[in-house]
Amino acid sequence: MLHKNYIGDYGAYFIAHYLNRQKNFSVYPGGDSQNSNLTLFLRDLHLSDNRITQNGLRRLLEGLDEAFQYPILQLDHGNGNSNGSKSSGKVWPLWLRINNNYIHSPVEFLGQIEQMVFERREKAKRVNCQIRG
Repeated sequence: MLHKNYIGDYGAYFIAHYLNRQKNFSVYPGGDSQNSNLTLFLRDLHLSDNRITQNGLRRLLEGLDEAFQYPILQLDHGNGNSNGSKSSGKVWPLWLRINNNYIHSPVEFLGQIEQMVFERREKAKRVNCQIRG
């Protein structure tokens, strides 16, 4: 938990950088080669009372969107499940708590962020499309 540390926007930028790069942090529990591709992800982040403004929160949310990591889907390649498939999984969102910061008009701000994310993803779809002839 990082609440009540007064990290401000500068600290939020560093957290955004971490969240964007965390896909590269793997763990090898007990040297088990079957789990050698297991990656640890942050599941909740408590940033209340940190003097973060809309600029810091915007960068934090942009970092999350750029990483295309949330919600996290962790596959469990077990012996099968009730519907007969060999893989099942769990989905985890990032629980972000950011109350008592300097976010003015949060409903309007979140609407702007949603629009930005939508436009960014639509642009990414167009860039990733290939025309075959």
